[in-house]
Amino acid sequence: MNIDFKVKVKMPENEEIKAKLRKALYKSMVKMKEIAIRQAPVDLGELRASIQLEPNNMNSDVYYLHDGVSYGACMEYGTRAHWVPIKPLIEWARRHKGDEGFAYAVRAKIAKEGVNAHPFFRPALNEVTEKWLPVYFSDTGLSGNIPRGSWASGDV
Repeated sequence: MNIDFKVKVKMPENEEIKAKLRKALYKSMVKMKEIAIRQAPVDLGELRASIQLEPNNMNSDVYYLHDGVSYGACMEYGTRAHWVPIKPLIEWARRHKGDEGFAYAVRAKIAKEGVNAHPFFRPALNEVTEKWLPVYFSDTGLSGNIPRGSWASGDV
């Protein structure tokens, strides 16, 4: 199960303001991708490498930021307790601990408690909303209140 963030902004009729909004929105989405990549947990780097922004241009009113792996949502939100196959855990334990036996302890923990969340998209959205969106609005000459929390949604 992967994660998709859809960002859609209702654009005004004024072409000059529309161009400025698109610029601020695009810069915000590029920054959100950058932060999400930096925040994503890494083992082999597949999750980080899969994070994509579409479309990758400044001419859109709608953007999608998503990961392309099956376990992205599990990393973002964590999981409930469940039983996992041992083979991938053995490979992970070799890489990280140099001890195959550690895999059995990890599997027991996951079976009892689940996997802890390691959010990467939500912190990116929060940082962009609080820190970068006001900067990009200011850089484009736009002023006024930025509607907090109403410009993005995430779907699993």
